[in-house]
Amino acid sequence: MADEIYFFTIKEAAEYLRISASTLYQWGRKKRGPPMYKLQRQKNSQWRIPKDKLIQWVESKNKDR
Repeated sequence: MADEIYFFTIKEAAEYLRISASTLYQWGRKKRGPPMYKLQRQKNSQWRIPKDKLIQWVESKNKDR
């Protein structure tokens, strides 16, 4: 079986980072946060963040300190 990629919802990612979901959305609009992908559904779309990309982003921010 191929490796599966786990995607965080915005709420899950915000909880993981201990920030608000609105902050995460703002970072996404300003291209300052972790990579976010819009998944198209029939009438609505939902943003997702790959778990591995979120962890890489956090680690890269810790290196800056």
